[in-house]
Amino acid sequence: MARKLAANMNPDAQAIPALDSLGVVADAVARTDETLSLAARHLDPSLVDVLRILGFDKEFRSAQGSYLYDEAGHGYLDLHTGEGFASLGHNHPDVRDVLRATVDSDLADGVQMHYSALAGMLAEALAQRLPPGLDAVFFASTGAEAVDSAMKFARAATRRPRLISCDSSFHGVTLGPLSMVGDEFFKEGFGPLLPGCDRVPFGDLARLEAELRHKDVAAFFVEPIQGRMVSLPPAGYLQAAQELCRRYGTLFVVDEIQTGLGRTGRWFALEHWGLEPDFVLVGKALSGGYMPVAAMVTRREIYQKAVGTLERSYVHQSTYGRNRLSMAAGLATMRIIERDRLIENAAAMSTVLSDGLAELQGRYDMIREVRASGLMIGIELQPPSSRAARLSVRMIRMASEGLFPQLVVIPLHRDHRVITMAAGKNDVIKLLPPLTLSEPEARTFLGALDVVLADCSGAAGKNWAVVRDIATATLRRRDAPGAPVAEKVRFRGTAVDPSRDDVCLITGASGFIGGHLAQRLVQEGHQVRCLVRESSDTSLLEELGVEIAVGDLTNARSVAGAAEGCRYVLHCGAQVSDWATVDEIVRVNVEGTRNVLEASVDASVQRFVHFSTTDVYGYPGCAAVDETFAPTRFRNWYSQTKLAAEAEVRRVDDTGAIDAVILRPATVYGPRSTDVVGEIARAIRGGNMVLVGGGRAVAGLCYVENLMDAAVLALRETAASGHAFNVSDGLDVTWREFTEGLASGLGCSRVRWSVPYWLASGIGYSFEHGYRFLRTTTRLRTTPLLSRQAVHVMGIDQDFSNRKAREVLGWQPRVDYPGGLEATVAWLRAGD
Repeated sequence: MARKLAANMNPDAQAIPALDSLGVVADAVARTDETLSLAARHLDPSLVDVLRILGFDKEFRSAQGSYLYDEAGHGYLDLHTGEGFASLGHNHPDVRDVLRATVDSDLADGVQMHYSALAGMLAEALAQRLPPGLDAVFFASTGAEAVDSAMKFARAATRRPRLISCDSSFHGVTLGPLSMVGDEFFKEGFGPLLPGCDRVPFGDLARLEAELRHKDVAAFFVEPIQGRMVSLPPAGYLQAAQELCRRYGTLFVVDEIQTGLGRTGRWFALEHWGLEPDFVLVGKALSGGYMPVAAMVTRREIYQKAVGTLERSYVHQSTYGRNRLSMAAGLATMRIIERDRLIENAAAMSTVLSDGLAELQGRYDMIREVRASGLMIGIELQPPSSRAARLSVRMIRMASEGLFPQLVVIPLHRDHRVITMAAGKNDVIKLLPPLTLSEPEARTFLGALDVVLADCSGAAGKNWAVVRDIATATLRRRDAPGAPVAEKVRFRGTAVDPSRDDVCLITGASGFIGGHLAQRLVQEGHQVRCLVRESSDTSLLEELGVEIAVGDLTNARSVAGAAEGCRYVLHCGAQVSDWATVDEIVRVNVEGTRNVLEASVDASVQRFVHFSTTDVYGYPGCAAVDETFAPTRFRNWYSQTKLAAEAEVRRVDDTGAIDAVILRPATVYGPRSTDVVGEIARAIRGGNMVLVGGGRAVAGLCYVENLMDAAVLALRETAASGHAFNVSDGLDVTWREFTEGLASGLGCSRVRWSVPYWLASGIGYSFEHGYRFLRTTTRLRTTPLLSRQAVHVMGIDQDFSNRKAREVLGWQPRVDYPGGLEATVAWLRAGD
């Protein structure tokens, strides 16, 4: 049996045939290592890019049975088989023998006004396996050509103009079949398509009848199992659809190009439902894995109506449709399927795989559903239950809707040498194993999938990092919404001297913390470059005499330009607002951080200081929270994305490509804190400041100059490498005490208003969603009155231990609370 050949073949057995007198095969073998470079130059460079991005850029030197073999002789279990093209496995020896014998026979071929016995024999074999009456066959080279033939014959036989197919269907990508495809992605840019082609939802009989009732529909095309996502029909749907077609005079076309010839555990899938269609379309598996061949099979009376007259007998032809090698390959394929009982094997292996997948589904919530018919299997995925994993999935989908399943497909290929395929822009992994699949091979796949799913259960697994890297590469290849038009960074101000070893890059330098950091580093004698956006207020930076780099964190090219020549990078840039969309927050906080990290690695940066936040702990409300605290829940996207950004920093730091330190400041206050202290002061002066929960929560204050001290130490101290540090002054000052101190210094009345935490949280939630909606439907750009992040910070104790910073960095709060409050009030009063 053919499946016995699978893993025992010698992958190095690439003997060059003795009859290769022109050296074609010898040249192909010799140039195997040029496969992708040749494809990139002369075939499809974009597809080559996709293969390289996904890590599928292997140069397979041979194939046999269920396996492909790379240049090192490693076997890869192929469970996709070219969308079912190699249904007998690769290079089946018996099909090869038949093809050799056919070539050696010198049979006549390519004679238009002649039929070969091989074509008649293959047509006869197909008719014997199909319902009675389906005995008129037209051979084509591809499935799309067979579909196109049925479209023409249906219109000609009925004299009706319209053709109906289903949403999410796939019938081919030549112009005719493409007009019936249910995925708009494939149609973009190729219009106008054929008129009269409409679609109805798969499984919706009412919609189908509404279209057929007009009695202008020539044919209804349907895949018995939709191949894109392996979507099974609802019970009774196909039988009822056939009856509706009969009632309204519409021809019923069953597209078996992917499901036919044993794939579903029957010769044809239509047997599962007892269908007797007017057309059956066959392809892919008919090839035996060697020759292009497909067929349109219909009823004799339909064939006669379309092209049955003497003068029209030659108006529909296919140059290579009846060529002897394709006909021989088709006959050999059908005989092998029958001889080796491959249909029975497909049914048996389907049970093995379905049972194994059901067991895995019970253990891993990432498997949403398993859909199987024979050896046509779809594994639909869903994000794991953890919030961190769901965030990663949102980020991945932002790059590409079809990227999430690669979380499983890529490690199966990379780590386990198992080839599967994601089903287009869906969360489905599609399996089309060879019909020769053995039980050990099936269990090899199940074992590999078990390992991969275990790694994917948490967002920290290595597979997540790989797919996030691919998401970044994908985003770089297209314009991100809201990204600056110019890709290159633009410089102004006092240029740094890249030959010096003290050049610092600060991201987010126009903000509160970034501005203080620029000021401190200038005072420390560093050369400073500041990355800012085009719209940023750079007046302070211009006074400092630093170099200003105008770019954007979300634009990798501008970040790379800004980092070039820098020895240190201090990454302060972030999207704080909870009223931004999730995609906006992810793009800046996670993707932006990755851009800065990669630019830093490329620039050989010596020390990378990442400014995070104590929000990454998820507002636990515990006493003296230290750096070992593991959050179990998150209350907003900001804190979750900042934790994801930290994961990116740790990932790069672990490779040794960069030396990183993470600082987690608490509630930073001080002069120029316009977004926090400034807003509070305005509310106090206006008499509308409202505390949360009576203001009893500890504020977790950190004076900005104390944070700057920690930043300088993080740059200098060797012991800081690889560590994260809380930076908090360690005060037990509450929000009521802090606001009263501000009110007293400003000569205002103490804050009298307070809202319970639960009510404030609900209000903040409503404001956030309301503002998000308004931002997407109007030009509103003001900030909401309250956000959940503000409620969490002001309503839950922010008590963080600074012991590690003291012991490892030698840091201590240099400016005490009275001094910090006095300086802050002085700044506020100076602005009056």
